Amino acid sequence: MRSDHNQLISVGEIVMANRQAFRIETECEKTESSIAFGCWVYLIIDKLELSDEGVYVCQKDTMHSNYINLTILVPPYIKNEADSSMDIEVVEGSDVELVCDAYGKPDPTIKWFAKNEYYITSEKFLIIKNASRHSIKEYECIADNGVNPSISRTFSLRILYIIGKMNKYQNELESNEKMTTLELGDKTVYIFDQDDAPQAIQKGKGWREAMEGIWACTVCLMCINNLCFCIQWFS
Repeated sequence: MRSDHNQLISVGEIVMANRQAFRIETECEKTESSIAFGCWVYLIIDKLELSDEGVYVCQKDTMHSNYINLTILVPPYIKNEADSSMDIEVVEGSDVELVCDAYGKPDPTIKWFAKNEYYITSEKFLIIKNASRHSIKEYECIADNGVNPSISRTFSLRILYIIGKMNKYQNELESNEKMTTLELGDKTVYIFDQDDAPQAIQKGKGWREAMEGIWACTVCLMCINNLCFCIQWFS
C-alpha cells in the first residue's frame, strides 16, 4: 500500500489498484525436498511516472511493516527539445537574451559556453549587451543534474548591420584595391575584407553603383570569413 495516499495496491499476489502498471512477483527458496522455507514478494511498477513517487508500505501483519520511500529521478530536458539548435538574428547594437529553459529532477544546473571556447555563466538567461560583430559565434547551454544523459542547445547569433548613406566616401570606395565585386541581378555588391575597408565605413560593407552615384547598404548580413554581404539598399 501507499501510506501517503492511503492507497491499497495488493493483497498477497492479487493487485487491487486500478492500474495495470502494478504487478506482484514472488521468489521462494526451497530445500532439496522442494519445501519452501523463505519467500520474497516484489512490487513491480512498469513505466514509472512522477505520480508514483512516495512512501510504500509492505505489511506482513499488523505488527510488522517495512517502509520504502520511492524518489523518481528525471534526466534534464529542454522545452521544444526537437530544436537542438536555433538561429538568432538581431540588429547591431541591440541587447540579446538567450534562454535555456531546462527542467528535470533534481533541478538541472545550467552552464553557458561560447561553443568550443570558454565558460560564460550558470544562469538560465544569457544576456549579450550591445551586440556587435564580435558577438557573432555559437553559444551553447548545457543542462546537467547527474541523471544521464545531459542535454544541450546551441544558439547561432547573426548580426544585421544598420548603416547610413555615405556618398562622401565614394573616392575611398573606388580606390580600395582589396575590394571585389559580385554580380547579383542588376546589383553589384562590393565585398570588403573587414580589416581593409575604409575606417569610416567599418560598420557596413555593401554598395552598388547607380546612374546617380553610390547606393548605400541599409542592412548588411553577417560577415562570413571576413566577407560581408548586403541584403537591403537605399539611395
